[in-house]
Amino acid sequence: MSSKAIYIILPSHAWFLINTALGYFARTKAFSLNSHHSSPPCCTRSKRVPVVQAESTDLMMNEIEDIARELWAERSIPSTTKNAHDMYDERDNTIEFIEGEKEFPLDNNEHYSQRYNYFRDAANEGCPKAQHSLGLLLWSGFGNVETNPEESAKYHAAAARQYHLDAIAVLGGCLRTGSGVQKRNVQLGLNLIDFSASMGNPSGINKKAALKEQNDDYEAAFELYRNCHRNGKANALTLFNLAWCYYHGEGTVKDREKGLLLWKDATKMAPDEGSEEAAYFIHEHLVRDNPTEAEKWLQLSRDLGLNN
Repeated sequence: MSSKAIYIILPSHAWFLINTALGYFARTKAFSLNSHHSSPPCCTRSKRVPVVQAESTDLMMNEIEDIARELWAERSIPSTTKNAHDMYDERDNTIEFIEGEKEFPLDNNEHYSQRYNYFRDAANEGCPKAQHSLGLLLWSGFGNVETNPEESAKYHAAAARQYHLDAIAVLGGCLRTGSGVQKRNVQLGLNLIDFSASMGNPSGINKKAALKEQNDDYEAAFELYRNCHRNGKANALTLFNLAWCYYHGEGTVKDREKGLLLWKDATKMAPDEGSEEAAYFIHEHLVRDNPTEAEKWLQLSRDLGLNN
């Protein structure tokens, strides 16, 4: 899955609003302020979107920083932003956000089962995309990984403090439910999810849609998934969720063929989260009428660690 970076554009008069927060992060070495910025080595591509409520955004990042330090306790938080990543660019008044999972190099004779070690090594070197990918494995247990909600929350906090939108959303989920964190904070958790979703981030949208589903508002959840897909922002889990809506007629008219095609699209993003379940449900769709083809999809789901 390709890397992405998002920039928040600040009007020139908004600089005074973030000056205090920038000074805070510079003092805590969350990042260093130079004449220009560069993304962490594992993050490329950029997109610019308008900023809203600059001051509240900086306050949110301060809260994330505090949570990360609390979760990591005496341990140093792995980061690539200490010297290399300027979150603010004075030339065009932007703050950079990044998103997405870290790509896994299958072309180097790697197997999906090896991705835990690959992500772990990169995460401990400070790559926020790898920290997000590792945190997802520690939560799901896919790939024969022992589930560990506390470690999952820690790595997502490490990525979130580096302005990673997916990690901000997942950390929001942890805070909302109290999973893996020392103190549950429902309101802050919802704020993080809302912020990520407002930036068009698929993880934020997935979590916002899941909250709609919990309230039996399946139409609203479907619209969130569909709009994310139409905007070209869907990740594998968004595609899986949208496919589920079509396949089962939740929030929309049932269309099993459209659902099946979307599940296949999700598997093209393997090993990203959502691809393993998509492969499994393709198998379930085919197993009666085409067991040979179904077995191929079942094997892919196993390779991705769904049944381990």
